[in-house]
Amino acid sequence: MKGDNYISLLGRTSDDPEVKTLLTESGITKPPKLKRGDLDAYAVNKKLGLEIIFRDERYLDVKSQEYEEGALVLWNVAMYCESENMESYPGELPIGLKCNLGRKEVVTKLGKKPAWEDKESGDARWDFPGYCLFITFDSQLKKIRNLGVQLPLA
Repeated sequence: MKGDNYISLLGRTSDDPEVKTLLTESGITKPPKLKRGDLDAYAVNKKLGLEIIFRDERYLDVKSQEYEEGALVLWNVAMYCESENMESYPGELPIGLKCNLGRKEVVTKLGKKPAWEDKESGDARWDFPGYCLFITFDSQLKKIRNLGVQLPLA
């Protein structure tokens, strides 16, 4: 799947046909299920370095629409370029980003500086209309370790 498609699916529920297709294409056969007391349900394919996260609609910071009570809403998709527990994500990252880009190249590609960052940990967040982009860089800020697209924060 193309990385930008993840952005267009944010805010849709787990029973949406296009979200179901995303899960199937990602090799995830079980529908997301919320464990008692949890806010989030995880659909993970470690071989693809992909984590698709659904949140109980009651706990969303920003709602893009009205949801049925208890609906599971696609609110975050994480792609891992480098991880101890995941294989490297083989697909296309959103917005034309690539795993080998460093912080400077990402700022140039996105056309703006992060809305928030912690250079010590290598974490940064960019805010866009309708979603935000989280990136964790390696310790030298020379390449992307993981990237997540998510519904906006309040």
